[in-house]
Amino acid sequence: MKNKHQFTIINYFSAVRNKLKLRTQFIVFLLMQTGLLLAASGFYVDWQVRKAVENELGEKLLAIGHVAAAQLRNTRALQLLPGEENARTLQRLRSRLQPILTTGAISRILLLDSEGRCFFDSHVQIPIGEEYYRTRLDVEEIAAALAGNPMTSRFFFDAKNQPFKSVYLPVTIDGNSAVAIVCLEGSAQGLKAIDTTRKILLTIGIFAIFIAIISAGIIARQVTRPLENLEKAAAAIGRGKYDSPLAQSGSSEVEFLARTIEKMRQAIDERQQRQQMMLAGVAHELRNPLGGIELFAGILQKIAAVDMQPHVAKIIKEVNHLNGIISDFLSYARPLQACPEKIFVKRICDEIHAVLDSQHKGVMWEFRIDEKLQVYIDPDHLRQILTNLMQNALLAVRQTENPQIIVFAEKKGGGTEIAVADNGPGVADDLQEKIFQPFFTTRNEGIGLGLALARLLAEENNCRISLQSGTAGAKFRLLIPKFESEAK
Repeated sequence: MKNKHQFTIINYFSAVRNKLKLRTQFIVFLLMQTGLLLAASGFYVDWQVRKAVENELGEKLLAIGHVAAAQLRNTRALQLLPGEENARTLQRLRSRLQPILTTGAISRILLLDSEGRCFFDSHVQIPIGEEYYRTRLDVEEIAAALAGNPMTSRFFFDAKNQPFKSVYLPVTIDGNSAVAIVCLEGSAQGLKAIDTTRKILLTIGIFAIFIAIISAGIIARQVTRPLENLEKAAAAIGRGKYDSPLAQSGSSEVEFLARTIEKMRQAIDERQQRQQMMLAGVAHELRNPLGGIELFAGILQKIAAVDMQPHVAKIIKEVNHLNGIISDFLSYARPLQACPEKIFVKRICDEIHAVLDSQHKGVMWEFRIDEKLQVYIDPDHLRQILTNLMQNALLAVRQTENPQIIVFAEKKGGGTEIAVADNGPGVADDLQEKIFQPFFTTRNEGIGLGLALARLLAEENNCRISLQSGTAGAKFRLLIPKFESEAK
């Protein structure tokens, strides 16, 4: 269970990392590395400074403690009784220890017996015979001092949050060395230097992280820019853009990858050009005889008998159908580069409707388009896209009772949406993406290039076509992004 939980966490962080861009990952890595290094360095410096201050204070307390123990040796202080705080013995002890207290290194001196009771307090706070509260905290240090081994305590803080350190030394009383100890408290003023050091380290850390962010951004940009160029080039090749040479720069690995992609682009471009030349040649060879057939069919239509007219009309119709297929095939194989401009959507739709309505009678059309609505797109491409979508809608409703097609356009947050909806049978869920593939069709007529060409031209203009289908018909949406003046 534990391994499974760890594996889940690893997968989660891997998924999060994969969602981040390489530049972001690079910056995060450098910041984490810099932060960990600074944190480790700060903790180490703080530990070393604190240790040095503690050792220095401990050695000083021990040295002064020996002097104080010598002053308290063989005194009769342990014979004092409670209430004798003004006895001459205590007065003499204060006089002897006063020079030590005036040095500034020692803040307090206490004389304790083996049970921790106080018999002298330079602060005159603990009555004679009362227990010194720290004896319960510094049990090991006091036991060591009674055994003849002076020992310093850990740092502690008083009520004012001031740091202190104590030292315990044995005192010989009446020839007996295991009955009394002297305790000296020293203020650790050197810890203030630690606080100052911490502030300095924090300032340096913030400044270093700021520099690391800038440096990481610059380095990441230098490292990832060639990769981003490769990404854009690969995306352009995926969209069928083969005419832009790829810049070959960056590290040796990136440059090798760029050269490989550039060779691939050139090979695809050359093959595309050969295919276009072949298609143009085939179209030329096909259109010449088709043109002759159409010409002679027109002549035959004028001189043929009445009973032959339907057959001649069918020949002309099939010739026109073949010409349309050749035109669609060439348009898909060699789409023209987009030359966008601002155009009125309503005018384009009215032109298309005028042609289609004359060819397909009995269809109810409805247009919901503002006369002033403009989009930024290639006019010929938009006309071809909407023509293909409307023709597709006409084919969808030809078997429908009361056929209806609705064309509407409106502003959206990301631009303008033009939709063509029909009340036909709709498109099955498993076919909704396939219908945009070249040469895929569910009808007997046509070769399945209408919707594929519409999507290709839409992508050429940075637009997007999608399908919303159901039992009540199909709705094709064309989303056209804002042009610059709208974005501003």
